[in-house]
Amino acid sequence: LVEAENFGETEKERKKALSKGAAVKRILESVATEISRLLDLGRRNRATLGDRAVMPGDIAVLVRTNREAGQLRDTLFPLGIPSVVHSTGDIFDTRETGEMERVLAGIARPRSEAAIRSALATDMMGVSGDDLDALTRDENAWEEWPARFGEYHHLLNTGGFIRMFRRFLTREAVLERLMAFADGERRCTNLLQLGEILHRMDVERKTGMAGLTKWLSEQMNQSDRREEEHPLRLESDENAVKLVTVHKSKGLEYPIVFCPLMWSTRDPDKSQPVLFHDEAADRRVTFDLGSNQFDRHLGFLKKEMLAENLRLLYVALTRARNRCYFVWGRINKAEHSAPAYLFHGSDIDAAAGIVSETANRFSKLSDADVKIAMERVRKRAPGCVAVAPLPEANGIPYSSYTEETPELQPRRFSAPIPGDFRISSFSSLVSGRRLSAELADYDAFPLKAETAADSDLEPVFPIDRDAETIFTFPRGAKAGNCLHKILEEIDFETPADAAAQDVIQRNLRRYGFKEEWTDVAREMVRKVVNTRLTDEREGPILSRIPMADRINEMAFYFPLRRITADGLRRVFEAHGGCGFPSIFPQQIGRLDFSPVRGFMKGFIDLIFRYRGRYYLVDWKSNFLGDAIEYYKAEHLARTIAEAFYLLQYHIYTLALHQYLTLRDPNYCYQEHFGGVFYLFLRGMDPKQGPEYGIFRDRPEKDLVEALRTFLIAGA
Repeated sequence: LVEAENFGETEKERKKALSKGAAVKRILESVATEISRLLDLGRRNRATLGDRAVMPGDIAVLVRTNREAGQLRDTLFPLGIPSVVHSTGDIFDTRETGEMERVLAGIARPRSEAAIRSALATDMMGVSGDDLDALTRDENAWEEWPARFGEYHHLLNTGGFIRMFRRFLTREAVLERLMAFADGERRCTNLLQLGEILHRMDVERKTGMAGLTKWLSEQMNQSDRREEEHPLRLESDENAVKLVTVHKSKGLEYPIVFCPLMWSTRDPDKSQPVLFHDEAADRRVTFDLGSNQFDRHLGFLKKEMLAENLRLLYVALTRARNRCYFVWGRINKAEHSAPAYLFHGSDIDAAAGIVSETANRFSKLSDADVKIAMERVRKRAPGCVAVAPLPEANGIPYSSYTEETPELQPRRFSAPIPGDFRISSFSSLVSGRRLSAELADYDAFPLKAETAADSDLEPVFPIDRDAETIFTFPRGAKAGNCLHKILEEIDFETPADAAAQDVIQRNLRRYGFKEEWTDVAREMVRKVVNTRLTDEREGPILSRIPMADRINEMAFYFPLRRITADGLRRVFEAHGGCGFPSIFPQQIGRLDFSPVRGFMKGFIDLIFRYRGRYYLVDWKSNFLGDAIEYYKAEHLARTIAEAFYLLQYHIYTLALHQYLTLRDPNYCYQEHFGGVFYLFLRGMDPKQGPEYGIFRDRPEKDLVEALRTFLIAGA
């Protein structure tokens, strides 16, 4: 029972009904206090349901609107009481969808300052107004954001939405930031669900960035014309107080139920048309736009609203299994509510006008009159109903109840741990060391470089060693990473457009190279994508390969039998007629790695599909010499064998063969596998054709199958 006299400062104010705003605030604080009291008693095993303590998951609070649920959630949060708002609304009506639309707009237009500022101001990005103002005043600090959004733009275009989305969530710490909010679990659930929906649209319809952003905007703004419903998922609520609207609670049951705001109603707006059932015309549905009978019709509508409020009150009060809390008092604007009629107007003659007479009677009540009415209810149900004043707001912070557990002792492990079980890679086999198999090994093994002074080659195409060319481009792992990334991200079909220029310049900056190398890198890309890879007239050329027919940096795992260097030697020795140098099996036999089993992992630089066949590409940025003659195919074959790259591409061929076998029931090695290309970037030139900078092979199927049997566990 909420009493107005608790709030009035003067005698005159005490005679007034309590204002609705003050009542809502006080009631919700008192509800939080009572919930915290129950949980504290449960923690001390003094409030139980059967033989167990009362927990947050046993409690439900029924409200009329989601707004009221949000207010109560914010009241429970300072006390540390876990709560969850149950809603079956649509994902596109949530705050997270609006924020995602703004973020996608920024990613779609990374050069638009307004779009990026709007994205940064979302809760997902967490940039405050002051920080945003400071960013726009600091040009150097601001430049980081267009560059970052540009990376997301490129990643979405080249790798699809889900790859961009995962990178975005991780880099910007979005989920960690949202979890700091009172409804953090709800927000994260909504965002991840929305990400799955957008990924499905991106894959199924291939909408592209602009189409994806447009589709999301349409779903938000056309709720009545959505193609399908996307109901909200419910986050984990096993042990949280349920905040549920009365409409959603129908048919459900909870041990303990609070009905704190069932007196809150909304009176019809007299300035709006009235839709009602006309009692004078056989209850026919009528829409009054402003007739001379408007006031009478408004009365009919109020009577229908009272009936609906009574129905909802019945639904709310019958959801409880063990205990139900209901709040009532002399509150302003509660005269048309279901409790006002139920407790103070049920004996009114219908002919006198139930709604108006109930309101008139309620307005004349005092706190004492309300108490008397409540006592009448209590006496009619002795031992079942109690009447008590609303408790003061002094909630007890909640601490989760944990059962005492006995001290545990771990079991002692005495079995031997096998030292040969690990994740292996081509690099670890060749080096004989346990190298990390988590990253791609871009040109991990430097190759011997030659010059005209120590070689019998006579350069036919002399170069200027002081000019900036691909031959004078820096060497080493960092240079290899840079060139690999450029070729991974660039579109082979449009190597000269603005997007390609941006890819080149961004990666040069990323790896610390001067912008003066832009023209050299761009010329290298042009030559690589336009060089014919084989002598065949219709053979593959990278400039004919669209993004959809490429897989960049494909990682693979396969289970590895226990293998030895000598066993690997015997496999290659048994297939000595397959085109590789006769000394190669002996080279493999000299590899110094311990017997190993577990998993084989690797990264294939590029797989592309051309005319129904699949090809494997490995980019090589190694410096072999300062003239194109050092990159002739016959010299590359020797280099490939000496550096054990022959072993590498046989492992990669096996991985691709296994992948296609599992993915395509119609796959046939002889028909669908085109071969392997090792492309030495410094030596490729369309004018010279496939004779320079390109090593090509197509391993025999029998050798690939023999390697499969030898290497893959279970094969």
